[in-house]
Amino acid sequence: MSEELYGVPPEAVIGTLVEYDFVRRDDGSPTLHRTNRVHGVANEGAAKVGNIQTQLGRRPLLAAGNSGGGREMLEWAGAAGEPYLALLIDHDDDDASSTTRARRRPSPRRNRSRLWAGASAGPW
Repeated sequence: MSEELYGVPPEAVIGTLVEYDFVRRDDGSPTLHRTNRVHGVANEGAAKVGNIQTQLGRRPLLAAGNSGGGREMLEWAGAAGEPYLALLIDHDDDDASSTTRARRRPSPRRNRSRLWAGASAGPW
């Protein structure tokens, strides 16, 4: 989906990892079945920073989040002292994603000491 919508190849997208089961078809050939199980922990909070390091091997130049679960990632992106962009999308619209956010950690509205950019998801 990331490639179709944004031109970003799937291997450059970091998110919660889903487990796969190795199984054999009736003819004996191997295949993978995607499960509904999360591999490790959900990609929120400090785990998100660890996942970025594991999958990219470096600090991101651009970090974008839409919930309080991205707070540590935004802080880490800006901690290197090099140019970066930490973007927080504020779901202040009536879209269904607003209700999704309500189940997560509260989103930080502003963090002036960290120089985060903010963007409204509301009507433009």
